[in-house]
Amino acid sequence: MAKRANGEGYIGRRKDGSGWGGYVTLGYGPDGKQQRRYFSAKTQAEAREKLQALVSERNGGCLSSETLTLAAYLDRWLTHKQRDVKFNTHRSYEMTARVHIKPRLGKVQLDKLTPLHIEELVSALLAEGQSAKVALGCVKLLRTALTQAVRWQLVGRNVAQSVTPPKHTPKEMQVWTPDEASRFLAVAREHRLYALFYLALATGMRRGELLGLKWESINMLAGTLVVQHNLIDRVSSVTLETPKTRASRRTIALSPDTVEALRAHRHSQWLEQCKAGEKWQEHGMVFPSDVGTLMFPANLMGAFRRLCAKARVPAIRLHDLRHTSASLLIRANVPPKVVADRLGHTDPGFTLRVYAHVYEEQRRAAALPLGEMLREAGD
Repeated sequence: MAKRANGEGYIGRRKDGSGWGGYVTLGYGPDGKQQRRYFSAKTQAEAREKLQALVSERNGGCLSSETLTLAAYLDRWLTHKQRDVKFNTHRSYEMTARVHIKPRLGKVQLDKLTPLHIEELVSALLAEGQSAKVALGCVKLLRTALTQAVRWQLVGRNVAQSVTPPKHTPKEMQVWTPDEASRFLAVAREHRLYALFYLALATGMRRGELLGLKWESINMLAGTLVVQHNLIDRVSSVTLETPKTRASRRTIALSPDTVEALRAHRHSQWLEQCKAGEKWQEHGMVFPSDVGTLMFPANLMGAFRRLCAKARVPAIRLHDLRHTSASLLIRANVPPKVVADRLGHTDPGFTLRVYAHVYEEQRRAAALPLGEMLREAGD
């Protein structure tokens, strides 16, 4: 009998020499026993054809791993993942596969892929000047994709699990000092998006959360804001989606000055709507375009860069306003769990790791002379 890789099935000569036979494993039944589908054939070639047809049927039309290349499998997997992940995540997967993995490993048969292939991919990327973050992303994607291949019984094991991922040291985040943030806000005060920048620094909200914010999500009297939408940039269009995680769907407390900035912004928006007249398309957005429609992130980024230059402050990313907000909260001795909740982090430990250098300042500040500690306790 001819033994084949796990998930591919089995073909071999009949013991009585009357032809060929084989089977495909369909899965496991309620009793935990393997379920198989058997077939017979007159020749080995016919047996192979029947085997491939049954494997294809079992996998919902996917080719047998005997002829399936990594590129073809990744295409099938990406189609499958569209129903499980958000648009931005899927776009990141697709780009990583298309730009970095397929050109180098796409022609390798799925069942012939080895840990060495992936190790060589990592080495090639680093040799070409790609960052360790890019190489790490490729390894992570292959691990995830091949886990599904094992579930679909296209391969017997996940070879990417045997690869040591490259070490990636995140770049040190850039944040503004309190003085730089104040200078920026002073220059931005007359801009139509002043309240957006104010809200970003006050709450640490993400870009998509700010641009996806609706007036119905803000309670001015209670001083709260509910993150319910996230704006997704699809290059040629923008849409609203629900936040990616449960922690991202959060309620944020607003300070009185932030509420006042939003009140002033709403009045300014009403004047803008009157000026636009029939051109205005009302969607209930807090930070729309100048005609009321969803704003493209590129327009926001352009305005932000121009204001940075005018205020003569470091040209950080808009996302770094989020880091600046968190750093200011930490320096104000706000507990890590509260900061994590405000930022929408699922794990407070992640917040501690990201802002470890800021917490280090607090740890050093806690090294007070014993005499001073006793005086404070006495007071």
